[in-house]
Amino acid sequence: MSALAALAGALALAAVAPLAEAVKLPPSGRDRARAEARGTGAALACRDGITWRRRDLGPRNGPCALLVHGLTTPSPVYDAIAARMAAAGWRAVSYDLYGRGLSDRVRGRYDGTLYRRQMEDVLAAMEVQRPVLLVGYSMGGILVTDFAAAFPQRVSGVGLLAPGGMGHAPDPLSRVCRDVPGVGDWLMRMVGPSSLRKVAQAASQGPSDVPGIGAVMAAETRKRGYMPAVLSSLRHVLTADQSAQHRAVAQSGIPTLAIWGTRDSVIPLWAADRLHAAHPEARRLEVAGAEHGLPFTHADAVSAALLDQFGRPG
Repeated sequence: MSALAALAGALALAAVAPLAEAVKLPPSGRDRARAEARGTGAALACRDGITWRRRDLGPRNGPCALLVHGLTTPSPVYDAIAARMAAAGWRAVSYDLYGRGLSDRVRGRYDGTLYRRQMEDVLAAMEVQRPVLLVGYSMGGILVTDFAAAFPQRVSGVGLLAPGGMGHAPDPLSRVCRDVPGVGDWLMRMVGPSSLRKVAQAASQGPSDVPGIGAVMAAETRKRGYMPAVLSSLRHVLTADQSAQHRAVAQSGIPTLAIWGTRDSVIPLWAADRLHAAHPEARRLEVAGAEHGLPFTHADAVSAALLDQFGRPG
């Protein structure tokens, strides 16, 4: 009887995970949010679905800086940096990766191929013809490095903020979710949201140049399709070793700046050493005392470094 009870309990738990996902904010809620945000953002029709462009600031004929966010925090993470870049003469553009923010949830893997195609489509939809400055935060660092290695002629510079691709230090829950199919999927849906909300709460209580960023991060966990997208990206993007791509970027001569927080426990400084070994010409900058949230905790320092490296067109 105890064995039957244990089996029944396991089956009940397995059934709860899809239900937990089903009760979250449906796509119709995302449509309403887009309608409410119209005027401050725009929906771009891309090959794999709608991409939400949150910010398009600065002169339309200025050089474009495309700001690509990371695994769990959508494009508002760049609001402060976008404003500072635009004030200096850049056309600063931020958008939500598929599975995050107001962009569509798509079928299949959330991998580098999908996100490279999304980046191509965003640039095409905005009719960006000149080489673009790519700025990538955390997982976004993987995506912009991949794009620069594949299309060096389309890239004027690469800015990396605590970039993935050279190793990272996932917490125990993320490690199990990534490495153990089935169990990991269940844990991501059932335990992952509360874990990420704790991170969001810490962001709310710490210094921030982006008002309300903690609430934005927490709200993501309540949207349907977000946790599966995070898990798929964790498995299919953040496992990448980008040594070859960084060597390709170095060989192409694209100016590169990599900025790290000295107290980052997610992508520690040993990853900076690995990146330097693959791309010795990349400029390395460390922000003393900064943790992983560089774009919203140290927007002034990050923006100043980007503008110093890549110029002030205005």
